[in-house]
Amino acid sequence: MKGEIWVTNLGIGSYYFKEVIPPFRFTYDIDEDKQDITVYPFEVTRESSREVPIHVEVDNILIEAQLKISKTVENRDGTALSDTQVDELFSFEVCFDDRIDNPNYIDDQVYTYQIDKGPVRTIHNGGVILLKSGQQAVFKELEYATRYAVREINSFSYNIESIHSRGILLATRNVEYKNKTKIPIESSLKFTKTVENEDKTELRPDQTQKNFEFTLEFNSSEAYLAQIGEEEPFMIHSGDTFLLKHLETILISGLPKGFVYSLKEKDYSDEFYYSDKSVITGKIVVNSSLIEHSVRNIYDPVSDGNGNLIIRKLLRGEDERIPFSFEILFSTLEPLKYQIDGGDILEYNEGEFIELLANQEIIFKNIPYGTEYLVRELELDNYESELIMVQGNIASENTELEFMNHNLLKPKDATITVYKEVERIETDKSFDFYMIIDGDVHEFSLKNGESWSIDVERGSLYYLIEKDYTKDGYETLMTTNQNVVDLEEEIDIYVKNIFHPNLVRIDIEGEKTWDVIEEALDLIPESIEVSLIRDDDIVVDTIEVSKDGEGKWLYSFTVPKFNLMGEPYKYSINEKEIRHFEVSYEGTNIKNTYLKPVVYAPHVRKDITNGQHVVNPNIFEFVLTGTNKITSLVQDRTTIVGEGITTFKELMFEQEGEYTYRIHEIIYRDSKDYTFDTIDVYLKIVVGRVGNEFVIENITYSKKGYEDNDVEALFVNEYIYTEPDVEEIPKPEVPVIPDEPDNPEIPNKPEDPIEPVEPKEPDNPSKPDIVDKPTLPDTVEKEKGKDNLPQSGIARSFTILYSEISIISGVALLEVSKKQRRKRVYRTCQKQ
Repeated sequence: MKGEIWVTNLGIGSYYFKEVIPPFRFTYDIDEDKQDITVYPFEVTRESSREVPIHVEVDNILIEAQLKISKTVENRDGTALSDTQVDELFSFEVCFDDRIDNPNYIDDQVYTYQIDKGPVRTIHNGGVILLKSGQQAVFKELEYATRYAVREINSFSYNIESIHSRGILLATRNVEYKNKTKIPIESSLKFTKTVENEDKTELRPDQTQKNFEFTLEFNSSEAYLAQIGEEEPFMIHSGDTFLLKHLETILISGLPKGFVYSLKEKDYSDEFYYSDKSVITGKIVVNSSLIEHSVRNIYDPVSDGNGNLIIRKLLRGEDERIPFSFEILFSTLEPLKYQIDGGDILEYNEGEFIELLANQEIIFKNIPYGTEYLVRELELDNYESELIMVQGNIASENTELEFMNHNLLKPKDATITVYKEVERIETDKSFDFYMIIDGDVHEFSLKNGESWSIDVERGSLYYLIEKDYTKDGYETLMTTNQNVVDLEEEIDIYVKNIFHPNLVRIDIEGEKTWDVIEEALDLIPESIEVSLIRDDDIVVDTIEVSKDGEGKWLYSFTVPKFNLMGEPYKYSINEKEIRHFEVSYEGTNIKNTYLKPVVYAPHVRKDITNGQHVVNPNIFEFVLTGTNKITSLVQDRTTIVGEGITTFKELMFEQEGEYTYRIHEIIYRDSKDYTFDTIDVYLKIVVGRVGNEFVIENITYSKKGYEDNDVEALFVNEYIYTEPDVEEIPKPEVPVIPDEPDNPEIPNKPEDPIEPVEPKEPDNPSKPDIVDKPTLPDTVEKEKGKDNLPQSGIARSFTILYSEISIISGVALLEVSKKQRRKRVYRTCQKQ
């Protein structure tokens, strides 16, 4: 188990880490004097390097616990144990953690133990160990706070007294089992399987080896020791199945008084095997009893004949001549008759109840083979029957049933009192108990300082169980878990609960759900990060959560419930932000709702005054910069060649708010042909929300000296036009030129160049960006300038030739042109 804590930006000095609470199931490291180490100092010096971190190692010691199981046998009369008693083996079922709560739980962990420092042995969770009197089994290297439950399975002819048979391991715990000789109290069930041929012929080998399947159900979650013939014993639970062959027997022992069972045999009638008792339901009514049942299967492929059903009523105890009622049903529709103790022959009426006194017998004769029957005894106050119901088939000459009843009117001999005490915490909490007396379960609850009593018979077996509160931080100690009421008139049991706040573990579980439109399903990530926060500021754990096989996003944390003072921690769930989704929390559940963003591309328009004289258009560049907290990281650039409209990249808005930006133009140092617009434009975009979509509620472009608009950012540059001088050209001889044009153009006389205009001071405090003028791409130069070449080179030569034809008209045109051009320049400047 490893973890790291990183601390950065420490100055030169002395520091230390202090361990406040060790991890669960660990304790502090110790020094040479066996004292806890909780402080780990370190130094930051001038020689300390940022590249090589200072490493501080903190060790914790894993707390290991031990479970010891001791066995002692005593003779009640104080005599020494016989050789048989010394060698007698006693069986113990040992369960840990989840197996205690669920007898069907299976894990792969192997537990090791030694008996009296002998060889190392192994068992699985829920396995059985064997001990003789005086021996002790020791389980080592168990985890701190492991829950355990130890149960002696078969006490044979002994009373059992157990101490600490259930609990939690915080160090070393010794489970003590002491047996004293007594008249046996626990009972057993014995089922024997037989197979017969209806024609009385000898069984074939395949018939003697045929397996018949049985299912046993009973009214207990406990497992009981079972053995088929001489095979290895095994534990049987309610609902388990087993197989029996001809003449095989299963013995189920260690059954308490009040044990109700039902044995069901699988139907083999399609193979012509008919069971005379396919279902047997009964109850252990008294201690130390052995209940035996024989289940016959009659092989009869012809099924042609008639048989008898015989029912006997038996009673133990005083016979008060009280009648016992029976419900008897048959599947045949043929009329049937019966006799009681050889008396009158009576007509059987379906649905009627037939009464029998103790030791009476009823016989139904001539029932067709294959007829199914059901016999059930009705309950009667102060009496209990060992056999409750039998169901089967008439398949042989005689099918016999015996219903044994017991008279329950007996005096009470002793009182058991349970006392409750809670340590280390003041609580009004109730603790639930189960007191099992001869199989009868009594439920009750106790708070600190309370007690509970019950009257019991002498010789009764009692077993006290407190509900497991380990996960709530309570360790349970009992003076005794089970024993037999012997000669004592008052039996006191003290149950103490010790509160350990660091043991309380709770499971915090949650589910992540998505509310997303179909076109945005691809935006759901493969996994998410979910953190558990304690007391609002401590991240306890962070896990990665993804979709499971059923399409659910589930997560869970197991964490301490209390601090060392016994005060409950406050936990909350937090999710790492997921773009495009709004998170909401309901308890420990998370819901992410897709919020559809809205986009907008800011527009820039470039106007050029005096632009009609532009020969080679200039490149103009604009910068968009965020100006408030939610746009501070936004910056974009766009360009335009000459006049026109351009846009920045689209801005995506994923939350409500007011977004502000500054748009300004880059000024080029070598652009002498233009005056630049140095007034910034400020853009404000107001984003709102309608349902699960963001919408733009308002767009405003603001510029000093201009009206606000919602369309574009306007920048106006002036092109500085300089009229060229026209040179006086002497009149040359006019050559003969065929097909002369009627009106050739005379070139303008170039004028002196106009001095460049200095840029105006900006009307806002933002300093303009002044950079070198970028080079216009060749393709743009050609496209923009091919029809507006200046009058030079070859073009100028042609102009001169034409001017020779009519220089006077050319001069006149020049004058007019001068006036018109100057007038246009003046007008354009006026506009500005």
